[in-house]
Amino acid sequence: PPGPPPPAATQPATTLELKYHTRPEWPAMLAALYGAVARSGLADQLGVVAEGRAGAAAHRAAQRAAKTRVPIFGLLRDVGARRDSAGRPHADLSALDADAALYDGWSVSVKLLDSDLVAAGGAHAKPLSVWVADGEAELEAAWRLGVESVITNRPRWASGVMARWRRQCERDGPWPQQPGPGG
Repeated sequence: PPGPPPPAATQPATTLELKYHTRPEWPAMLAALYGAVARSGLADQLGVVAEGRAGAAAHRAAQRAAKTRVPIFGLLRDVGARRDSAGRPHADLSALDADAALYDGWSVSVKLLDSDLVAAGGAHAKPLSVWVADGEAELEAAWRLGVESVITNRPRWASGVMARWRRQCERDGPWPQQPGPGG
């Protein structure tokens, strides 16, 4: 049987999102994915993104069938999120609380990133992976708020920027936390 999940504070090296869960072939794709993961022995280096309770349940069932265990990250989209008076989207933290047991972490739109969301993830000991941080403002917000990982379409650029910031922090001390793009 699959072992316990990796510690919640551990961020996988690679996180996969198998999209189009409404297509009829999706269950077979999940089975193939987890069969390959089980054969590869790489489960401890992977994570997957699932949307909603049904998606998480389908991933867990496919993992059980393949006798493997991969951390599942709940998808938090900005589309359809509650908006404040300035029009900025905010994560539904009560839903995050209600669904915490389903997920090993959260895959979060950078547009939802703020200190309340980071605190909620920390309260559940669940890592946050923020997408898509393709601009310096988004990357800096994730950095300042201590997000465990970022997803970017510009990995070489982001790596260079973060290396520069690490050197600056080593020289000058850590940056103070500031609210993210969402407030």
